[in-house]
Amino acid sequence: DILETEANLYPATFTFDRRGSVVFAVDNRLARVEEGRLVTLAGARTEGKTDGEALAARFRAPFGLALEDGGGLLVAEETGRRIRRLRTDGRVETVAGTGKRGNEDGKALEASFQSPLHIALRPDGALVIVDLLPVAGEAPRYHVRLLAEGQVKTLARVPVGIRAAEVKKAKEPASAGPEPGSGTSGDRRDGR
Repeated sequence: DILETEANLYPATFTFDRRGSVVFAVDNRLARVEEGRLVTLAGARTEGKTDGEALAARFRAPFGLALEDGGGLLVAEETGRRIRRLRTDGRVETVAGTGKRGNEDGKALEASFQSPLHIALRPDGALVIVDLLPVAGEAPRYHVRLLAEGQVKTLARVPVGIRAAEVKKAKEPASAGPEPGSGTSGDRRDGR
């Protein structure tokens, strides 16, 4: 039973593989539930930055997961600041990011991330990445980024905690005059 053998697990996120099994990002590794047991697919409990054979590879805080049509599993590393792939042949490779903190767009392996959390594949195979970026003196922002055709580019910057009503209000045109019933005329320009 998973709860008895792995009682202190706190999976970051999960997805399903092509067989329909649950795959978790947990403890710097990727694992699948098989017959009530958690089986490591790639990585180990110790963190690192190593690509290569699945069980020799090392991750730093894997978080977001997305399954490719061909069966590869894409992984966003929150503190590793890279996007990695567990290939169907059992090897792990880096597909984007230098591993250094930043928010630079450009060629996939030259781009930098701050804290990539969530990822999702579009129908065309491009990867959407939600990267959390702290901003000095301001609320942090989510940078919505796109990995397509070997390039990373930023699509949008959204302040954390923004509400739908605030977005709607920001899109409304500025008022042309005073509120109805305010007792002032909207066409006076002389200040009287």
